[in-house]
Amino acid sequence: MKKKICIALIGALTAAAFAGCSGGGSSQSGETTAETAGSQEAGTETSEGESAQKADSGEITVYTALEDEQVSDYLAKFNETYPDITVNIVRESTGIITAKLIAEKDNPQADLVWGTAASSMMVLDDMGALEPYEPEGCDRILPQFK
Repeated sequence: MKKKICIALIGALTAAAFAGCSGGGSSQSGETTAETAGSQEAGTETSEGESAQKADSGEITVYTALEDEQVSDYLAKFNETYPDITVNIVRESTGIITAKLIAEKDNPQADLVWGTAASSMMVLDDMGALEPYEPEGCDRILPQFK
């Protein structure tokens, strides 16, 4: 079974957003690697029909179109909470991220995508390439804010 990509909205991207996503990212050219602090809830690789498992350490690959300064801020917060998770950041423009995700549809390399156009994610969702993620407490967010 193929792995699906976990997506997160920028407003919900905190350390908890990484929980439940894959732990088996792979190295790619053009990416930067950051050791991240605190991973008591980072998930392991998931396939269709399987539930995410929690891990104390591991590695995840994040595709993003956010600016470097924003990525640094998010990683710093993540590192405070999850020190034993390695986060491989692939930062490109939205168009390149979208093209990579489409090309990798049958063999995804990203575990998480954030800071990318919703329209791009809609295309990938229509292709069946995404797996939704809801952090703990999401049920307390009013529907108009989702």
